[in-house]
Amino acid sequence: MSKKVICYIQAFDCEKTIAATMQSVLDQTYENWLCFVLSNGNKNTSITQNYSFDIIKSMAARDSRFILLNKKRNDIDMYIPMLYHLAGEFPDSYICSLDADDIYEKDFFQRAVSLAETHDLDIVACGTQIILKERAGAEDKALLSKREVKEDWIIRGSEFTTAFPRYKPFFNEMWGKLYHTGLFGKQYNRDYADKHFFQRFLPDTLFTIDNLSRSKAIGILSGTSHRFYQFEQRSATNATLIANAYTANRTRKNVFSVYGTYETIMRFLHSKGTVNKDLYEYMQAVLFGWFGDFYNRTILPTQNEKKISEHVSNLILNPKFDKLMRYEDSGAYHNLKDYQERKLFCQRLRNLLVGQKAIRNRRAWIRNRPCSPGTVRKLDMLIQKLDDTIQELSALQARREK
Repeated sequence: MSKKVICYIQAFDCEKTIAATMQSVLDQTYENWLCFVLSNGNKNTSITQNYSFDIIKSMAARDSRFILLNKKRNDIDMYIPMLYHLAGEFPDSYICSLDADDIYEKDFFQRAVSLAETHDLDIVACGTQIILKERAGAEDKALLSKREVKEDWIIRGSEFTTAFPRYKPFFNEMWGKLYHTGLFGKQYNRDYADKHFFQRFLPDTLFTIDNLSRSKAIGILSGTSHRFYQFEQRSATNATLIANAYTANRTRKNVFSVYGTYETIMRFLHSKGTVNKDLYEYMQAVLFGWFGDFYNRTILPTQNEKKISEHVSNLILNPKFDKLMRYEDSGAYHNLKDYQERKLFCQRLRNLLVGQKAIRNRRAWIRNRPCSPGTVRKLDMLIQKLDDTIQELSALQARREK
C-alpha cells in the first residue's frame, strides 16, 4: 500500500466549491498522495469578482501535498494532457482527477488502491451520487440518482464486451476512477489527445474507452465514493457552459461526430469479444440517447444558422441515422420502444429548422434578416428529409400496433 496517488484538479471560477473539493482530498485516509490544483485562468477584476485563486492558495497552504499551479488563461483542453504529463512524471503510481465542484469520500484512495493492488487492476472505478443543488455553495437539495454496485466487481477478458452494458455507466467520465500510470507511455501526450479526443463528441468517454482498450483487468468499488453536483442555476462563466458553446462553434469538419464516438466504442467491443444481438441493441439505444445530447449540447447553443444546418446534416444524412431510425427493437429500451421516441426527436428537430429559417445570427449583418437563400435551401432539404423519416416511422409504428 505504498504507491503514491496523484490527484489532479482543474479549477476555473469555483470560489464557492473548491474549498470543499480540496478538503475531500485532505481528508483521505490514504496518506501517500499529491494533489496538483491548476488555477485555470482565474482572474479577479473590478468587473468580475473571482476569488477562486485566493481560496485555492489558502487551502493549499494547509498541507504541503497540495501543489498549486496558476495559468493565465482558461484552457479547457488542459485536462487530459495534464493527466498524461503527471502520469509520466510519477511512474508506477496511481492517478485520478476531480472536478472543482465535486468531492471524493474520505476512503476512496484507500479502497481503490487496495482493490487495485490485490487484483492487479489497471483501473478502479467508484460509484457516484448525483446531487441537485440550487446553486454553487448552497445546501444539497435532492439526491437525483445513484450509480453503484453492491459488491466489489472485477472485470477481465471477454467480460469487457459481455458486461459492457453493466459497467459502461461508470466509464462515461474521466473522474471517479483511479488509473495505474503504467497505462500511459511517452506517446500519450497533447498530440495524442489532440488526435483522439479534442474536438470530438464526448471526449471524456473516448478517454475512458481508450484506457479500457489497453487494460487487462479493471474493478468497480461497491457503494459510492464520489459526489457529483448538478446546479439549477449556473454561473455564465461556468466551464461546462463555455465548453459547450466552444464545441458548438468548432470549424473542423468530419471530426466532431456522434457516429465517430459510436464506431470507436464498437471497435473496442469487437476487440475484446463477440458483440451479440442484445449488446448491439444496447448500443443502438446508447447511440439514440446521444442524439438528444448532441441536440442539447451542440445544436441548441449554436448561434449561426449555417453551422446549425451543418450540424444537422452531419447527424441525419449519415447512413447510420436511417439504420437506427428503422431498427426493429425488442422493447428492451424505452428510448427505442415502438419508434415513438425516435419520431418525437425527428419532429422536434424538424420544427427547430422551420423556425431557424427566419433567424440570421452572423455578425456580418447589422440587422436580423432571414437566412441567406443558400442556407434556406439546405434547411428545406433537411426538413424534407425529416418529414420523410417521420412518415416512415409512423408507418412502422402502425404496422407494429396491428
